[in-house]
Amino acid sequence: MNKLEKRFINEFGNTIEVKISEIDIKGIKGVSIFISGPTSDTENQVTLGEAKAIHELLGLCIEQIENN
Repeated sequence: MNKLEKRFINEFGNTIEVKISEIDIKGIKGVSIFISGPTSDTENQVTLGEAKAIHELLGLCIEQIENN
């Protein structure tokens, strides 16, 4: 995986760009998560294990929100 990118309009009407890419963190597989909006940019670098935990919890959170 090199880089996955998505550009979309969020609930506030703002254009948001999300980029996910595989990275190496001191010899450990990791993921870079970059989010860019109209007033800010943020980037986080996490290990593969951390990315899996975030993925799992986001899925559960979204499911709960959509079912309420």
